[in-house]
Amino acid sequence: MVGGSCPTCKKKARHQIDRFSELPEHILRRVLSLVDSKTAVQTSLLSRRWRSVWKGVPTLNLYSKSLKTHFIFRRFVSETLSRRYATAIEQISLEIGYPNGDEEEIDDSDDDIDLPVGATRYRRLFSYAASHGGIQRLRLVHCGYRGGIWNHFVRSGSPAAFGVLATLHLDGCKAYCFPSLKWSPSAVRVDPFADFPNLKDLTLKNCSWAIGGGDGEEDDGYYSICLRVSGIQLRNLKIERLYSLSKVEIFAPNLESFYYTGQLRGPEFAELQHMICLDLACIRISGYHDLDIPENRDDSDSDGNAELVPVDLAARRFKNLFQGLHSARTLELHLNTFKILERIQESKAFQTSPFTRLKTLIINVENKLQSFDMPYRISQYFLGNSTNKEVKSTKFKVTSS
Repeated sequence: MVGGSCPTCKKKARHQIDRFSELPEHILRRVLSLVDSKTAVQTSLLSRRWRSVWKGVPTLNLYSKSLKTHFIFRRFVSETLSRRYATAIEQISLEIGYPNGDEEEIDDSDDDIDLPVGATRYRRLFSYAASHGGIQRLRLVHCGYRGGIWNHFVRSGSPAAFGVLATLHLDGCKAYCFPSLKWSPSAVRVDPFADFPNLKDLTLKNCSWAIGGGDGEEDDGYYSICLRVSGIQLRNLKIERLYSLSKVEIFAPNLESFYYTGQLRGPEFAELQHMICLDLACIRISGYHDLDIPENRDDSDSDGNAELVPVDLAARRFKNLFQGLHSARTLELHLNTFKILERIQESKAFQTSPFTRLKTLIINVENKLQSFDMPYRISQYFLGNSTNKEVKSTKFKVTSS
């Protein structure tokens, strides 16, 4: 018979062995750690073998978009924590937001005291993880939700409880500087990562900081905030668009790679100290039309012209940035950044090159048809002063926008 419809074939199909379910428990848990927690819990319906596997998964991947409302999401988190085994949580990935992008305000009352994430929202989630061996990897994507979720994480336990944190990814998070967090509301400098001694990989994307009081309300006064990123063990740092900051300082003597994406009007890099181990630096600074040059001025808009960035100021900012990157062996610059450098290259800030080990300069273009001629002055600035005796070169890298 054709198609496997004979009685013998059906009998064999009924007695086929589920070899995937026969894998050891720890492997099945690792497999479930790759999917979101809702899917992991749903595997308990597959068979008796899978009924309790999810309870020992070492990761919590909690995505509010996978559930219809925020209340259902909070209830799901509560049930998940209450039914889990008392095993260590190595990673938490928390995404809060909904497809329509609407911000959702959550009541701070104690009506839901039975919920581990009730009155204090998500602080108890982090406290739970801290009491179960700490968190090695934390990812917070904070879109469409009011509140300082990063502050809930910091305030959920003592610094020692999070001493194992090695990887931190913050996307769309707004942090309030509380006195209780050893951030004085009158200070202009904040150092939020100093209490994580084992932090090795840090990503900051679309994040902002504000001075606030103990009640979480933003201070009405104006403060010039300087963000200090300090980490003795920090190896990889990626920054994409920071807001509400005037300056950024970095103290990371063991930093190996540094990625930065931002605007010319963005925060100034005031100090990049002791980055002697830096191997790769990738810089993408846009804002050519924000530069105070003749073609960008509008004679009919004096207010708009006042907001343009003076050439000398832009040159000084790049000088401070490049001085901090002086130990880099490979430097990748986006073409938009090079267009700005072309217009400020005559500034006195570009008289002496700070690069002493630079071997390769990469120009990142987004279109193969884009024409680009390397100005001799800029080429000499980046590669002419290097004491590295190996062959130095300029490469072109084409990427999609």
